[in-house]
Amino acid sequence: MKSVVMGGGLIGVTTAYFLAKEGHQVTVLERNAEPGLETSFQNGALLAPGHAQAWASPGAPMTLVRSLFQDDPAIRFRLSLDPRFWRWGLRFLGQCTSERYRANTLRTLRAMMYGVDVLRTVKRDSGIDDEGNDKGVLYLFRSQESLDKHGSSWTLLKEHGLALEDVVHTHQRPKAEFYEDHFFIVARMA
Repeated sequence: MKSVVMGGGLIGVTTAYFLAKEGHQVTVLERNAEPGLETSFQNGALLAPGHAQAWASPGAPMTLVRSLFQDDPAIRFRLSLDPRFWRWGLRFLGQCTSERYRANTLRTLRAMMYGVDVLRTVKRDSGIDDEGNDKGVLYLFRSQESLDKHGSSWTLLKEHGLALEDVVHTHQRPKAEFYEDHFFIVARMA
């Protein structure tokens, strides 16, 4: 069977790979000079289950309000008169309960852990060496308060299968000039 995949990003290339593996004759159409130059590029090719926390959380509404007054917010959105914007906003707010946060976070965690497993299988079976880091992510915090706040959000993920190493405090920090005494290092996540 002949198949056409539109888009040579991570999803398009992966779809083409699995279709070809099943015997399809696949053509990938990509509008850019090379694959992976749009969303896949902007995401930095990061597949990290430690980032599985749902954006719609009990604290998200206040974070969004504060972002309207920040010069460089982590999340940026523009207010609009478009009714679709307001419908989306109401649906988002409806997901900002503790119960929905937990359910959405665990759903995302399962999908990300599955994605990591599939990626490792594809790399092993195809012989692709992407020179990627498969050892996890290292998080740095500037204060004990920040560490406690964010570190506790990983408890749910750890309870559901995320490999999370214990906190390493500053007196055990790696020797590097850019580390200062007030940094704390939390868990490497595989």
